[in-house]
Amino acid sequence: MKRLIWILIFAFILAMGLRMFVLESFRMESYAMAGQQEPGNRLLVEKWTLGARMPQSIKWPFHSGSGQAYLAFFSQTVRTPGLSQLKRDELVVFNNPQSPKEMPVNQRPVLLSRCVALPGDYVQLNGYHLLINKKEHHRSIETLLCFWFPASGKKAIEHLVKYHATERYLYQKQDTGFIFFTRYEYLKLINDGFLKNQLLRLYKTTYDHVSTLVPYKGLPICLNDCSYKQWGKLINAYEGVSLKRLGKDKYALNGKESTFYTFRQDYYWVLNDHQGFLNDSRTMGPIPSSHIIGNACLLLFSPRGKRFLQRISN
Repeated sequence: MKRLIWILIFAFILAMGLRMFVLESFRMESYAMAGQQEPGNRLLVEKWTLGARMPQSIKWPFHSGSGQAYLAFFSQTVRTPGLSQLKRDELVVFNNPQSPKEMPVNQRPVLLSRCVALPGDYVQLNGYHLLINKKEHHRSIETLLCFWFPASGKKAIEHLVKYHATERYLYQKQDTGFIFFTRYEYLKLINDGFLKNQLLRLYKTTYDHVSTLVPYKGLPICLNDCSYKQWGKLINAYEGVSLKRLGKDKYALNGKESTFYTFRQDYYWVLNDHQGFLNDSRTMGPIPSSHIIGNACLLLFSPRGKRFLQRISN
């Protein structure tokens, strides 16, 4: 009996160690990744590429009511050495950077998106055109883009959905309708002669126009009003320092006047396959490495698609 207890204890410690430092499973919660990954899918995430994060905090068991719900171990994220770097187009799992500051990073909601740009890359997004370091970056053919149409064309669009596309929902706001198609589907409709009157047009918002450098560890910047406007919020949020404006082109770093700042960690730029979901770098900005859990490597199972143990390809 004593031997069995020790075996169970050892198995528990081994399982917790594997979950903490090697592999962990997560459940998809949204349609942000278009048709490839759907809500309910259970994904396996590997942590050895970037290095596993040490547990920053744990929840108090059976906690209820007001008061601190977490037992914190570290004020900043501590990561074990990684074996390599993330690659472009990998699916990355990360904690939501827009969660309240008082919430420990590892307790924040988990999101999934596609890493399209690495530390040091220059990103330009214009509608469906994505340029990395001024070169066109070809995205997945499954990328869903938003198109708009006048309310008078609703019946014609419903006809297209019924006979030429599957599971495409129509949305309407006042006198304008919206629908999501892949670029391939849109071009096919044009080639087949169904959109001769340009009934559908690509809907562009301010979120679909981006031009930015992805910061990297060791990147030096001159502190002035221009750099503070671009990087100030990010530095104060994720770098573990206090950067304050003293006057025109004058700044204090941790209370001391400074003219330069050097970034302390790498950042990544993520973009959803379903461009209608804005919980990616278009609204969050670059994702700090401290918030990244790992990259999704295996689909354990998909309840809707009845898929099991499928390797996730970029």
